[in-house]
Amino acid sequence: MTVIRCTQALSAASGAVALATAIFLAASRSGVWINVSPSLPLGIYRVDPRPPVRGSVVLLCLPLAVGRMARERGYVGPGPCPGGAGRLGKIVAAVAGDTVDVEATGVTINGCPIASSAPVAHDRAGRPLAHVAPGPWVVPAGTIFLLATRHPLSFDSRYYGVVPTGAVYSVLSAVLRSVSLVSTGIASGSSSCSSR
Repeated sequence: MTVIRCTQALSAASGAVALATAIFLAASRSGVWINVSPSLPLGIYRVDPRPPVRGSVVLLCLPLAVGRMARERGYVGPGPCPGGAGRLGKIVAAVAGDTVDVEATGVTINGCPIASSAPVAHDRAGRPLAHVAPGPWVVPAGTIFLLATRHPLSFDSRYYGVVPTGAVYSVLSAVLRSVSLVSTGIASGSSSCSSR
């Protein structure tokens, strides 16, 4: 009797995984992205062809070495990006010309502190996480600095630095999401603290 129940449970779980996979594939082919990561608000997002600006939610591929490491450590699932990594969603926190400083106490952008942005020393498995060198530096042309401070273990530019704007697959616009992005402290379009 127990074997039959376990077999039925496994069959139901396999069916649920297959259904979820089919929904994700159908959504991605129709210009919709479903976020289930804690780094961004849970929700359904529309793929938008606009170029990324400060405050944009973007879907991107990590550079090859970073993507490979993220995939090996389980930070991202499999996908179409270099190294076989999946795309990930993050918020554009700084753009070319902005001044970024990643310190042990947190990130400042153009002198404005970003709440809940202190980098962590180790990931969930206790493995060390390198992060960008402390001290202010200017975001180079053609690159963006990404943050997702909703989750303390978000893997973002605090750990791997800027990414080329060409790595952005799409800007995402919320169709339906669990909460607002206002609480992130990352203002859309503005570089002044007053709008953060």
